[in-house]
Amino acid sequence: MNLDWQDTTAMLLVAAAACYVGRRGWLLIVAKRKGGCATGCDCGRRATNEPGRDPQLVPVEALVKSARQK
Repeated sequence: MNLDWQDTTAMLLVAAAACYVGRRGWLLIVAKRKGGCATGCDCGRRATNEPGRDPQLVPVEALVKSARQK
C-alpha cells in the first residue's frame, strides 16, 4: 500500500479527532459519577444547600409569552 503525505495527514487528523471525542466522553462519564463540575470543589452541593437561596421558578405563561415575542 502506497501512502502519500495527504493520506498520512488525514489519518492523523482522524486519529486526533477520535482521541478528542473519546476523552470528552470519558470526562462526561467521570463527571456524572462525581456530580457538580467534577473538580471536587463541592460547588454544586454548596450552591443548592445555602439557606435563603430558594430556586426561582418561572411560570409557564412567562415562557410562552417570551417565545411568542421572538
